[in-house]
Amino acid sequence: MSYQLDNPKTHPVTVFTIHHGPLPGYTSSLYCTGCRTTYKSDYYIQNDKRIYYLDHFNPNERPAFLQSSKHIFMEWRLSSYFASGLAFAWYVTLSRLIMMLKLSLTRVSMSNSARIYNNAHQSIIGAYKHSNWPTTTTLTGPHVSDAFYLRALIEHCIKTGSPLIMSNSGTSQAERLRPLLEERNKLWQGPNRPEWDHCCDGCSIKTYATDPANITNGWIRSMVTDGVTMGHPCCAVPHCENALASHRLRYCPAHSAKENECSLNACSNPAEKGFKTCSNPQCREREERYDERKTAMFQLKRRLLSGYIKDNDTLSFIPEPTSNEIAVGMHHPPAKSSSNTRSQFGRSRTHNEQLCVGSCGIIIGRKTFFASEGIENVLNFWRELFPSRRSKPSFMWFDNNCSVMKVLRSRPEDPLNQMLLPVDVFHFKSKHKESDAFCGNHCNPLLFRHLKTSDNKWTFNSSAAEQTNAWFGKFQAISRELRVDHYNFLLDEVIAMRNQQRLGELEREGKKPFNLGRESLLRV
Repeated sequence: MSYQLDNPKTHPVTVFTIHHGPLPGYTSSLYCTGCRTTYKSDYYIQNDKRIYYLDHFNPNERPAFLQSSKHIFMEWRLSSYFASGLAFAWYVTLSRLIMMLKLSLTRVSMSNSARIYNNAHQSIIGAYKHSNWPTTTTLTGPHVSDAFYLRALIEHCIKTGSPLIMSNSGTSQAERLRPLLEERNKLWQGPNRPEWDHCCDGCSIKTYATDPANITNGWIRSMVTDGVTMGHPCCAVPHCENALASHRLRYCPAHSAKENECSLNACSNPAEKGFKTCSNPQCREREERYDERKTAMFQLKRRLLSGYIKDNDTLSFIPEPTSNEIAVGMHHPPAKSSSNTRSQFGRSRTHNEQLCVGSCGIIIGRKTFFASEGIENVLNFWRELFPSRRSKPSFMWFDNNCSVMKVLRSRPEDPLNQMLLPVDVFHFKSKHKESDAFCGNHCNPLLFRHLKTSDNKWTFNSSAAEQTNAWFGKFQAISRELRVDHYNFLLDEVIAMRNQQRLGELEREGKKPFNLGRESLLRV
């Protein structure tokens, strides 16, 4: 018995293009009664799943358009430009107007990308508004965001040859994308990150030595670890890494009962309705002080009472500060609270993002530190990133390596002892005392013969992580309010894009980048 495609349906859409602006269009779908499948422009629906047509694309081909929502299509090239503007702040030539203005973009957020695009195509957008076209011709931040994440997932699936399957249910594209983002976030942890096994003449030197402790497949490799202060909202319970159900909350679902407790940790009373503290006057005063400090009026009063205005005539109409204002810290800052009276009125954030960077600038790994840049956190990061003996680099630069070495010396069986741990030149001169004999005798870069060339120059760039963090830290403003799944995916994606750009630079510099082989490095 033969079946045919039937039940055609057509609805209007807007296609956002790179050269012609937003264009009106229509998209159609067909239904097969035999296999009960609905076929759309870039995916088909079967058993309430969206399955994308990616099997016919080779690693060098990409679809021409992305359907980021029911009524929105975006040209692939336009989405790529938006992603490049986000990652690199290159000159983005979206139209003739921007080509003429040569508008330089710095960390172009999703919303700003949309604003730039709309500004460049004002006349086209206005014309369609007057024609009463049923779908929006104004690009928004969520449109750019949905296209960014969908494009990145399609890129990943084409490169790995894996299918892209998404739920057809859900109230928004962001909700449908979320499980796929979480899946790739888990996949790209530790040694599974792209370019984890990178090697080149900028971060490695070939050797014929046979010392198994410091040689990786015949290469001496140099990497640098450093953190940058940026993060996402997290549970207020120390060291809890569970995701928040909503950014408005202070605690994760596992600790949600604490939302109804008094926010002073020394008080076990339940919080009163509408407040974050109990009825105790001392607790309530702390909350009122916290709320007042968030207002502009507090800042103005504080400046006034600190002597910013000296003209007595100007102050003639301003009433004298009350004793209560002075008591809550308008004139004199409040005394520091002891540890047993700490409060948790606002949201907590993760402490920093820790990067491990090859001395050539290729980012090898990333990890979110929830509490601090403590020694144990750094050691755990290295253990997760380099789980086997072969995978560990020969040199690992870190600004506090002398403390790291003291901890590792107390654990002689720890595999991390096989790495050599110098302190980079800048921190060694400016952050470590000359009287620190342990650091001078064990972490001075001059102690290691491979770190100096025959013409008395440094072999490796020991500041690669700090230089990379100057770029990476600029994403704080863009990512700080993202959900944790979108946050991790965005940072991993821009890291992957930067690595690809850096690989091209290394090729042009004659550094001959290549991959050592993940399976070989993970062999015990």
